[in-house]
Amino acid sequence: MEENLEEKKHSIRKTNPKIYSIHSQKGGVGKTSIAIAIAGFEAIFNHKKVLLIDADLTGTSIKDILRREKKKSEKNPLTYTFNNKLILAAPDTFEKNTPIFAPKKGADSSFGLSKFYNKSEIEPKIYFSPSSPLYEDILEIIPLISQEDYLHFFRHRFEDIIVAAMNEGFEIIIIDLPPGFYGLSKNICDMMFDQIINKIEKDDDRNPEPTRMDKLFNSVQSNSEKTIESHVIFVTTADRTDYNACIPLFCSYMQKGNRNEKFRYKKLKKNEKNDRFTYTKLNGSVDFIFNKMKPTRKGEIVDELFAMKRILDNLSKDLDKSNDDIKNLPDVIQLLEQRNRELGAVSCKNIDDFSMKEILSVIRKIYETRNNGINVYEDGIIGWCMSIARTLNITDLVVENGKYKFK
Repeated sequence: MEENLEEKKHSIRKTNPKIYSIHSQKGGVGKTSIAIAIAGFEAIFNHKKVLLIDADLTGTSIKDILRREKKKSEKNPLTYTFNNKLILAAPDTFEKNTPIFAPKKGADSSFGLSKFYNKSEIEPKIYFSPSSPLYEDILEIIPLISQEDYLHFFRHRFEDIIVAAMNEGFEIIIIDLPPGFYGLSKNICDMMFDQIINKIEKDDDRNPEPTRMDKLFNSVQSNSEKTIESHVIFVTTADRTDYNACIPLFCSYMQKGNRNEKFRYKKLKKNEKNDRFTYTKLNGSVDFIFNKMKPTRKGEIVDELFAMKRILDNLSKDLDKSNDDIKNLPDVIQLLEQRNRELGAVSCKNIDDFSMKEILSVIRKIYETRNNGINVYEDGIIGWCMSIARTLNITDLVVENGKYKFK
């Protein structure tokens, strides 16, 4: 009976829609590459319908990376409807383009979310919503992003967009956010943490008010056991200067709003200290990816487990510093150590030269040869892709005779 119950829970978890939000303190750390890798594994290995939202509204766009097929009605070059137009639409137009409920018969079919996303010609289950690279559009939206901490305008619109996309059959939503931890990026992170914390409190019999996104999601779901999994990913390079700037920023964020306490729980017996929720209790995860791990010496292949230990050792040394921004650094180290024990290292090898388009073709190749296994210390872009899959636990992996095998 217990086994059947566990199988049922596993089945439900597998069918839950997921949101991944990808954050960084600065640009150039590999956020978009990681977003594409996640999309590839979810689409190719897990056969999920994926929507990749380019929310880096400061000028970068994924439209040239994933491409799409040209429609007969279009003239050269390909034209796109950028998500800037949706995010800044007038309220009535926005509501028509993000229908939470299925449109009634006879409704105007020209409205809907579909005009703002495009099908990738590289992988048919991956769709993308590009941001505008046009200078005038960037000038229009940047001042609003900087005020998001006070407005919460974008957060609410993204919640509507996410639920509308799920209602249209998307099972995975990936949000590639702008660099910097303020404005839009910070508010989307707030949204994601609220989803995770709300689930914890709900299981702990505190019965909190459902989040706005949960209310929207539950209003269109017939399966009451379905819930949104939220995965927050912080990306930094493996360079000590970079992660020593990113980690304190995260620590400071966790201190505000008592988030640190909400990620703890009190045991039933008195006089027992607080303990951290395990990852099995979280409805999602909070992870760090240390990207672009360089060899320690020229020509040396990095042992990722050693590399991760080196990062943790460096962070531990910083505990001696009397810096208010890293008061809860032990909690971050504990979080990283736990993920390291569960899944292996959370550091990714440095890839000197590769195309982001190549990521999907490599993941497709891994899938087609999955029965042969992948060497644990595979180098190059294959090793990099496997690091992402292991870190985020996207696929079911086991180690047999020095090779990763897929269940």
